[in-house]
Amino acid sequence: MVQGDTEVQVRTTERSDGDFANQSPSEGLEGRRRALIDQEWCWLRQVHGNSVRRVHAPGEGAGSEGDGLVTDRPGVVLSVTTADCAPVVLVSNAGGLAVVHAGWPGLLAGIIERGVDELRRNALDRPGGGFVDDGAQGGRAVGGRAVG
Repeated sequence: MVQGDTEVQVRTTERSDGDFANQSPSEGLEGRRRALIDQEWCWLRQVHGNSVRRVHAPGEGAGSEGDGLVTDRPGVVLSVTTADCAPVVLVSNAGGLAVVHAGWPGLLAGIIERGVDELRRNALDRPGGGFVDDGAQGGRAVGGRAVG
């Protein structure tokens, strides 16, 4: 998918790709991540809330508590993991990207709205800022990367 001059790649995993859970990382987790997207990942200790963290560099905030990540920087991999929750990818036509972990407690707490607000706040700070919702992407893990 291309937004302006920025390409956004969205990847999902299946059970056969292995366990991407961050709660108890295994020795092979980093290898599985690198096999999917060979870069340092930004990931969260997800808590079913509405906290969205802004990141500016690959790997920044890795392991922080929250349920959403947003960036406007090319080359930053954002990740959420899910089991019975939904991974949601939001893309701004101004080059921003957000991913949120949307389980029912987070939905009730407004996690998607928080993700949209953070993405919109970022987009409005940039020339030609605007917002496009790309909808939900299914899978056990989702990684997004802005390239451009």
